[in-house]
Order: sequence, then C-alpha cells, then structure tokens
Amino acid sequence: MEILIIISTILSFAMLLAGYYMRFKAPKDKDMKMGVLILRAKASSEAWAYANRTCGNYWLIIGIIGLIMTVAVFFIYSFIGDKWANIFAIFTSAVICIGMSSSCTAVIKELHSKFDENGRQKGTK
Repeated sequence: MEILIIISTILSFAMLLAGYYMRFKAPKDKDMKMGVLILRAKASSEAWAYANRTCGNYWLIIGIIGLIMTVAVFFIYSFIGDKWANIFAIFTSAVICIGMSSSCTAVIKELHSKFDENGRQKGTK
C-alpha cells in the first residue's frame, strides 16, 4: 500500500515542478529541449510562450489536485483501512495521468485555434 502513496506523491510533485517550470521558467529560446515541443508552438516566440504558459497552468492545477487526493489517500489509509486506500490511490494516479494527457491535448487544440501554422495569431495581420 505504501508504494501506491509514494507513486501518487511523486506524480503530484512532478506535475507541480514541471508546471512551475513551464509556467514561469520556460526557456525563451524555442529550440530548447524543454517545454511544449510541438511544431505550432515552436513556430514563433509568441506561440511558444503561450503554449508553455497554458500547459504550465494546467499542470499546476493537476498537481495541486493530485496532492490533495494523495493526502486524502493517506487519511483513508490511516482511518478507514488498506483496501479503500488502495482503490483511491490507484484512482488518484489515474486522475493525474489522464489530466496530464488531457491538458496536452487541450493546449494543442488551443494553439490550433489561436495561431496559424506560421505562429502568428489568427485574426491579426
């Protein structure tokens, strides 16, 4: 059981750290190897900044939710029992993983709706 709590804690902190990095410390050079690495995001510095800022926000939110759920797993384990804590720990890890992949899909869709293939905002000349 303890391993499931450790895994969900690591996932939560990884999401928080990566979200913070993308939101506040993403490299200004779009050719760096860290950040949202899709062609539309790398097309311009404006698209690059938008993609990293947006994905970072999503990952920070998911990390906070995951951390809250992990604390809940710990309390369930302490007060209710091992069986329910296992179920909730697996659910917590799934929520974090699904949230991470869904946020990436949402950022890609937002980039396609706001920026053209050259990295310019749609609706501007």
